[in-house]
Formats: sequence, C-alpha cells, structure tokens
Amino acid sequence: MKLNKLKYKAAKVSDAKFGVMSPPSVPLIKLKEEIDEVLECFDKLTDPEEEFADCLLLLIDAYRKYYGNSIPMKRLLKIASKKLDVVMEREWGKPNEYGVYKHIKEPEIDQSKVINVDPVYIKEGHEKPHKKQNPQTL
Repeated sequence: MKLNKLKYKAAKVSDAKFGVMSPPSVPLIKLKEEIDEVLECFDKLTDPEEEFADCLLLLIDAYRKYYGNSIPMKRLLKIASKKLDVVMEREWGKPNEYGVYKHIKEPEIDQSKVINVDPVYIKEGHEKPHKKQNPQTL
C-alpha cells in the first residue's frame, strides 16, 4: 500500500472512531502511550511489530490533522530526508545512562551584544564613520 493511501485509510478510521474535530495533539498524546507499549515489548521480549504500526499510524494521523488531507506524504518523507542531512552534520555528545545521544547545541548569541558592522567597510579595511560627514570636509 502506498503511503498516501495509508494516510487516507487511517484518516477515515480516525475520523469515524475518534471524531473529525480532534486536534493533532490527540494522536500525539496517544503516540506517547504507544511508545511505552513498544518499550514494554522490549522488556517482555515480545514482538513489538504491531505497536510500531500503531506509532506510525498515529504519527501519520497527527501530520494529516495538522497540515490537512491534501498535503502528500512524500512531503514529510522529503523533510525527513533533509533532516537526516542535518543530523549527519551535527556534533553529538556521549550517550547518557540509557544509551541516548544528544546533539551538542551551539551557544545562543546574545543579540543585545552584537555589533552590526557594514561588511563593505570591513572588506576595504576602513572604519565606518559614526555620523554622516560632509564629503567636502574630508
């Protein structure tokens, strides 16, 4: 089954069973519960395949509810592919006690301390005048 067909089929089920008006946060809240069920399968050494399917369906439903039925799933796949490129470029710290890695965030720049300088003056090696000067007095 193609991803868009799966989205439409999931939408039909979701809207019929849980209502058309529920916000995208609803399937995401349920997704958190389903992730816990996947983790329980790991602890119990049982097959989590159906729980993974639940997670996928809930993520697709939340995406659909947020962006609308007309947005094709290939858009999400394209964004995910671009995100992988970002992930590859990031610096990663050491894993925590659970084996989870977090990327090292670049320090935020305090915009109140940034000095705006005209790049033309830097390139030419001149200081930018602090106030307008009459070219005849230079």
